[in-house]
Amino acid sequence: MRVSHLPARFGRALDRYFFEAMAPTTLGLARVIIFGLLFWKSLSRPWYRLADLPDSLLWRPAVPELRYVTPEILTALTVALGIFSLLGLLGRFARISAAACFVLLYLLNAIDGGMYD
Repeated sequence: MRVSHLPARFGRALDRYFFEAMAPTTLGLARVIIFGLLFWKSLSRPWYRLADLPDSLLWRPAVPELRYVTPEILTALTVALGIFSLLGLLGRFARISAAACFVLLYLLNAIDGGMYD
């Protein structure tokens, strides 16, 4: 085998691994696991209590003056995370739910720097 064929073989192997059709049961199980974990995270993390912590305990990586660190807004973000993760868990609007969960988790984790993770 020549070395010049390695990049092409590697590319084909990645293409087969990531873009080959999967069984619907595999995709359904992955959806249930991922959105189930997100739903559990929305129920088990008291993000609304982060507003009571002093600023010295919170790590805000990109935006040090986040304006949404109030108990009401953090509760609304947590409820939205629960709703979108439940929709994804039930198989309704899975792509929109995945995008919304990604944004909501980014907003919540931008406050605490992954303290609850």
